[in-house]
Amino acid sequence: MTPTLTTNLVDLLEPCYGPSTHQQIGRYQEALHQFRAVYGPGETQLFRAPGRVNLIGEHTDYNHGFVLPAALDKDVVILARPRRDHTLRAADVEAQYAPVEFEISSDIPHAERGHWSNYLRGPAQMLARQDHTTGMDLLLAGAPPQGVPRSVGLSSSSAVVVATAVTLAHQAGIPYNTASFAQAC
Repeated sequence: MTPTLTTNLVDLLEPCYGPSTHQQIGRYQEALHQFRAVYGPGETQLFRAPGRVNLIGEHTDYNHGFVLPAALDKDVVILARPRRDHTLRAADVEAQYAPVEFEISSDIPHAERGHWSNYLRGPAQMLARQDHTTGMDLLLAGAPPQGVPRSVGLSSSSAVVVATAVTLAHQAGIPYNTASFAQAC
């Protein structure tokens, strides 16, 4: 989708944000402007994944324990455009996250421990192992106050992983509304 007019953007975002849609408009317009500044004009797709809070079961989900998560109104948004090769190029609206580029394959090398691009590399490798590889240009927009704050237990890293996986799966035509897809993320 290529939202260019505020009214189109409101129609697009209202199912996600409801009454707070108008607070999101500037964020999306700025992200779209930054995406085009980095990657040039053209059709741009939007994807998002919310942060979450565990009402019970913090850190038990990956140990097969019981959890009761609740989605937040804070999210990570990805603006994306497919490429004709297998390169994933990613930038972030926050300047402290340097742009990255890597080839999507079934064996993507990790960046150094703690590097933000590792949250992109995992989903890209997962999909490549299913023989679905396609390059993408991505811009992440997860900056507070509308984005998920980092390092406060609201699953900002999970939101990045899920948003990336959904973005890449959508482009490759892979169904992503399944329990196994969620588990893999």
